[in-house]
Amino acid sequence: MKEKEFIESVAQKEFKRLKNEDRQYIYDNPDDTLHFGLGLYIRNRYIHGKDLHFDDQYFVVFPDDLSSSIIERIRELVRKEMES
Repeated sequence: MKEKEFIESVAQKEFKRLKNEDRQYIYDNPDDTLHFGLGLYIRNRYIHGKDLHFDDQYFVVFPDDLSSSIIERIRELVRKEMES
């Protein structure tokens, strides 16, 4: 699996799981990094303790960087939904 495919897969799963009020919070607070809430949940559920290897990466993937990329994709999905 490629890193972008992993990010998209997790982001789609977590976007679907978000309650409407969570989506609204994410939309209304674009400067909140969500590092300790949603980010921590993503790191614990999908990243830590997993032997992640991506076909397109030849270096160590840092959990915080990966969860940040997933959160950013979730933000994009929320913005798209709220602005349509």
